[in-house]
Amino acid sequence: MAYQKSPLQEALIISNLYTFYYHELSKTFSFPGESHNFWEMLYVDMGRVEVFAYDTYFTMNQGEFLLFKPDMFHTSRTADQMAPNMINISFECLSEAMNVFENRVISLNDQERNILTEVMKEGFSAFQTHTETRPESLNGVLRKADAPFGAEQMIKISLEKLFIQLIRRLAVAQTPKLSFPSREHKEDELIVQIKTFMKEHINLPFSLESLCSHVNLGKSQIKDIFLRRTGTGLQQHYLQLKVDAVKSLIREEKLNFSEIAEKLGYSSVHYFSRRFKLETGMTPSEYAKSVKARIYE
Repeated sequence: MAYQKSPLQEALIISNLYTFYYHELSKTFSFPGESHNFWEMLYVDMGRVEVFAYDTYFTMNQGEFLLFKPDMFHTSRTADQMAPNMINISFECLSEAMNVFENRVISLNDQERNILTEVMKEGFSAFQTHTETRPESLNGVLRKADAPFGAEQMIKISLEKLFIQLIRRLAVAQTPKLSFPSREHKEDELIVQIKTFMKEHINLPFSLESLCSHVNLGKSQIKDIFLRRTGTGLQQHYLQLKVDAVKSLIREEKLNFSEIAEKLGYSSVHYFSRRFKLETGMTPSEYAKSVKARIYE
């Protein structure tokens, strides 16, 4: 019996990658602007960023995403004198379906953020990123000799998956909502409550009991929902929030290390330094110097 092959239809294809950066920026960062003949993705991982694109000024908040279409001039700078973190990935995609992203700031949901996390993990393993090499020294991406097998293809697959899921979500955005909240909606609200509680108590040791009391759920249930919806454990997320808060305060240069330790509830500046090095591999002083080196040299 002869079998007839059926070539798989591809809705969009990421064919080339131009840049791949994770930027930890200073509070005074300002990019004068550029245009190029390929797409560029900007995602605000922490803080706020002001962007000019599509003849419009946008203020982008944490968790928001914007795509600059080919040949469009765009600029960016920090907002509110805060030190933000941004992801910038530029790529080639000729699919007309990408036009749905024009002139739209989109807030990613937990599932979409998890896909973007996979993109970044593979990118960090495949390329020297902004955290390792200053962007002006790069002409495109700089590959690592010890990159895992298939890392670049995993970046391609995950980016395509992210854009396909976003296009699907945008296509059904006008669908009438049910008159009663779904379980997924309730869990979304719970995740927001948990993250807000952690941020508001970032200067205190993490207490699962206090969190459970705040959201009125049991320990097993809250841990299961958070891990399933975010891909991260509660304690891990809290520690990352604390590290991000320390990094931001260091880059803002308003407080010394003793003041940062006190503000975030560390028992001493020595314990603060040990914990920061354990989490990041650098002392606070080394981190401060490395940020300045990447931005100002």
